[in-house]
Amino acid sequence: MSQLCAVCGAPRTTTEAACPFCRTLFASTPAVDPAPVDPSAAAVAAGWPPALIAELDGGNLIGAIKIYRETYKTSLKEAKEACDSLVAARRR
Repeated sequence: MSQLCAVCGAPRTTTEAACPFCRTLFASTPAVDPAPVDPSAAAVAAGWPPALIAELDGGNLIGAIKIYRETYKTSLKEAKEACDSLVAARRR
């Protein structure tokens, strides 16, 4: 049975105590699969800026990186890595 993190929608196994992507703790293994999670809503709920999510939804990685850098005052490398990890997590 495939299970997903309720916050970010990442796949999980029954042996994990926390989501490897957003670090949300799992209370217990659900008996049924949770309802599908909208990746955009889950990312905003996890604390990602809505403008950054909008850029990613539009396919504009460069714009998302710019917003990340402005919001979190990070280097270009850190912003790119963060945005790439969010894109990868949303594809799963």
